[in-house]
Amino acid sequence: MNQVILAYSQLRGALPAAQRQQLRAQLPYARRLRLSLDAAHQSQTYLGLALACRLLGAATGQQVEPLQLRFTRTGKPCMIGGPDFSIAHAGGWVLCALAADGSVGIDVEERASARSNEAALALWTAREATVKAAGATLAELPQVQVRGRRIGFRDRRWYCRTPRLAPCLVVRLVTERPVTRLLVRAVSVEAALAA
Repeated sequence: MNQVILAYSQLRGALPAAQRQQLRAQLPYARRLRLSLDAAHQSQTYLGLALACRLLGAATGQQVEPLQLRFTRTGKPCMIGGPDFSIAHAGGWVLCALAADGSVGIDVEERASARSNEAALALWTAREATVKAAGATLAELPQVQVRGRRIGFRDRRWYCRTPRLAPCLVVRLVTERPVTRLLVRAVSVEAALAA
């Protein structure tokens, strides 16, 4: 059974500088060096990692701290011995998906307007979620073959879901194994950062 939990929050601007500094200190040193200088982007990164720690803690029954996370050479966060998870953000929206079985990738884009090209955004988010799930790089994006809810990449089959979180968002969730149950949870910024 591959249950996937998708948690999401919406930031309204950047976190206060003192809070960002406190959260920065909780990250592994190598990750701190790669942080953006932009306050809004830093805030999205911290919130994404906080959502991941919250989901990992619920899945493992132990409190998980950002210092326990590691990052692959492609930058994907992971927890040694823990379930796979993926983080995405667009605008003020921050998402984290955790799979009970196999790899998972998530991507989100905000529509600029009601006239945004839905098909192009759907294809982009499906491809990016796939490379995240596979631990690949964006350079491999053109190799991802999307056929509806089925995706081919690196001689493997991937499965795509389309969670609906808000009318302004295009979200794609890609997993290595078919999702048998998808749980979607809105988490306030305060609750995510308190975990």
